[in-house]
Amino acid sequence: MAIADILKRIDSDAKSESDAIIAEAEREAAETLAAAKKRAVAESERMLERARSEAENEASTRLAAARLSARDRLLAVKQDLVEQVLGDVAVQIEGLPDDEYTELIAEEVAKIARENERLLIGEADHKRLSKHLPVALKKSGVKLDIDGATEEIQRGVILSGERVRAEVSPQALVDASRDRLTSLIADALFEDDDSAEGDSNDSSGGEG
Repeated sequence: MAIADILKRIDSDAKSESDAIIAEAEREAAETLAAAKKRAVAESERMLERARSEAENEASTRLAAARLSARDRLLAVKQDLVEQVLGDVAVQIEGLPDDEYTELIAEEVAKIARENERLLIGEADHKRLSKHLPVALKKSGVKLDIDGATEEIQRGVILSGERVRAEVSPQALVDASRDRLTSLIADALFEDDDSAEGDSNDSSGGEG
């Protein structure tokens, strides 16, 4: 075999080997690129899902906060309305006819009177009570000395003695029954609201 033929054969073998190496390298590069693209897509999907989940959580948190704030505002409004009605109850007691008003005061005094107490009449009620109170107290089975007017209170009376000192007035009567009156007033004012809220909660639960 001539040298030229040997050289030609060597060159051919080298080229074949080179082509094979290049082809293998290109294949590996293609596989590496495909794997990288696959990982990138998967990571992108994970990031997108994470972002979506975080957005949903934030929206849920904000919605819960908004609902809580709205509920607190509604409760405050309801409480204000109840307080207004409680104030109106005291005013309505004050507005009773003199004989009915005096009998109510006398009955409440009779519940707490013991012995040797005296009565002081609120400044604004002195005229109306001093006229009717002795008879009303006697009717209630109570005998007490009435010492006149006091500036300590405007309405009602103060029962004062060694073992007791108590205010008996429209406002004191309301305060003594505040819990019961508050419940009654709330039921009367907001019964429809509570039913509607319950229906709304049931509907929300059904959607989930």
